[in-house]
Amino acid sequence: MLTPSAHTAQHSRRAYAYGFSLIELAMVLMLVGLLLGATLSVLPAQLANKRHRDTTAKLEEARQALLGFAATNARMPCPATEASQGYESFCSNASGPCGTELFGPGSTAPSHGRCSVFASANASTGLLPSLSLGLSGALVDGVNIDSWGGSSAHRLRYALSNRQLSAASSGWLPIPPRSQSSFYPFSAPRDADTGRSGLQDIAFNAGLNSLDAINGSFGPQLVVCNSSSGASSSGCASHASTLAIAAVAVLYSAGPNAPTGGSGADEAQNPNPNGGSNDRVFVWHPPYEADASDGGFDDQLIWLSGPELYSRLISVGQLP
Repeated sequence: MLTPSAHTAQHSRRAYAYGFSLIELAMVLMLVGLLLGATLSVLPAQLANKRHRDTTAKLEEARQALLGFAATNARMPCPATEASQGYESFCSNASGPCGTELFGPGSTAPSHGRCSVFASANASTGLLPSLSLGLSGALVDGVNIDSWGGSSAHRLRYALSNRQLSAASSGWLPIPPRSQSSFYPFSAPRDADTGRSGLQDIAFNAGLNSLDAINGSFGPQLVVCNSSSGASSSGCASHASTLAIAAVAVLYSAGPNAPTGGSGADEAQNPNPNGGSNDRVFVWHPPYEADASDGGFDDQLIWLSGPELYSRLISVGQLP
């Protein structure tokens, strides 16, 4: 039988064996805090990297959809507009003012093939026609969005080349003069009025009566530069700063700062919900944070080249 003093001593030893001192608790809490802080500091960067990868995947999916559309329909789709809600949009008028926009699941592409976004001079960029392309995923007003946000500012944007080739201009293919701007399948025989073969019609795609016709000249295809420094509305500053000089289409996301559009010179070269230069020249390079001298750059952009489009059409028998 334990005496009261012995029982007290045994109880104290058990309390000491199974308990923690305040110092030990403080050390454990400090270690947990350090680990939690390290995890939280890395989490935003990991989340940003995931959103960047997911957006890149969405852009690539859209590019493959464009190739599939061209292979099936023997033309490139027109960009969507705010009014068309994810469907490609055509003008009702073959020339002059655009007139009523033609779009929707029941609409047929008019013979003149004039895209609504080309009705204004120095305009080539609209929205991705996700519904016309049959794309799935998160949509806002019928258009796929990037992985940076859920507002309309984060809708994917789509610029289409409206280059018109003729005997008066040099380009991918020598094309005889034409008397009208109707478009035909790539594989169609040579037309008596236009003198174009199906192979040549690829250069006309959906934007037939476009900037070139409006401005009375034959400009270049879409151009991608690695910097806006020295770039003009028709090209990059030099060959060294040129990434692409004959892009058929450009697909891009305005990035995390899409709602504000950013303040950097490079971002101002790409049309965004708050402005930007809506011409044939775009800028892409790896993203970087804003500093005191520059507004930063976070746009994500890919493009479709002419040879890539040719290759796909040849592989499916649309071109010989």
